[in-house]
Amino acid sequence: MYLSATFKTEKNPFNDMTMQTHAPKKLAAALFAMLTALITFQSCTMQEDGLKRSTGKTNEILVVTNTKDMWTGRIGDTLRAVFQQPVPGLPQAEPMYKVLNVSEKNLNKTFKKLHSIFIIDINPGVSGAKVEMKRDLWSEPQQVIKITAPDTASFFDTFGKYSETFLQRFRTLEIER
Repeated sequence: MYLSATFKTEKNPFNDMTMQTHAPKKLAAALFAMLTALITFQSCTMQEDGLKRSTGKTNEILVVTNTKDMWTGRIGDTLRAVFQQPVPGLPQAEPMYKVLNVSEKNLNKTFKKLHSIFIIDINPGVSGAKVEMKRDLWSEPQQVIKITAPDTASFFDTFGKYSETFLQRFRTLEIER
């Protein structure tokens, strides 16, 4: 025996409203997802103090010179001899650092994000050689070392005197990264 009943179906006026209340929920969820993605992206590129994360390969130093001629001459030869000396203890010769060069007029924001920067400024207007070492100048972590000298002779004296300190500073930065 079968029972059958006929129900009268009416259009529910609340169905349209139900769909409308889901739209703000979907919009809120989408906005929340976008906000979360933005915060996550921002935290990956910015450090707590507002500096951008440094870039560059491991054991890579950017050398900034007044001109390209400085890099191809005696100054560049001296820097390459120190920064590209073989790593001790390896069975085959491997340079300690890969050294890149850019002239000071081409030092732009892309280069300033590199983690190890060595700047040479031969400036006849200064009275004596000066060494400046700054951490996290343009990005983080970053080591920037600058030698300002009135002539090449005083540059060579200063570089020879502090070259081991420079190597140690760059080595420490690589360990901390």
